[in-house]
Amino acid sequence: MWDYDDVPLWNIRAGEVGWDHYLGEGRRGSTDVSPYAAPARAQDLSGLPPAFVTACQYDAFRAGDVDYAQRLAHADVPTELALYPGVLRPRCTRRLTRTAGSFELDDLQPRRRHGKVSRGCVSTGPARNRRPFR
Repeated sequence: MWDYDDVPLWNIRAGEVGWDHYLGEGRRGSTDVSPYAAPARAQDLSGLPPAFVTACQYDAFRAGDVDYAQRLAHADVPTELALYPGVLRPRCTRRLTRTAGSFELDDLQPRRRHGKVSRGCVSTGPARNRRPFR
């Protein structure tokens, strides 16, 4: 589910390397990956805490981000999806351009102050609000 597989800084290959380091070599794409490591793999997303998901026009993972937000919404999880046109993945581009990173920061900062989002783009909520994936 990739829209752009050859974007600067964070492309499909960089994502694969990241997943291999995170999960361990050879586990990426296998059935034994926990939904706590890759939440989009969970079959049932109902009951999860509210989420704020970002997707950028030139992000190799945009389609997956949008799909995950839609699945959360269909599971009646309060979900906000922010689509940023004309930018690369903001976390990787902040040093190159203030504009790309500032979109995400402007959207995330008020939510962080009010405890509505964790440090990442998708809220996991406080530990007491988490429930086991089914």
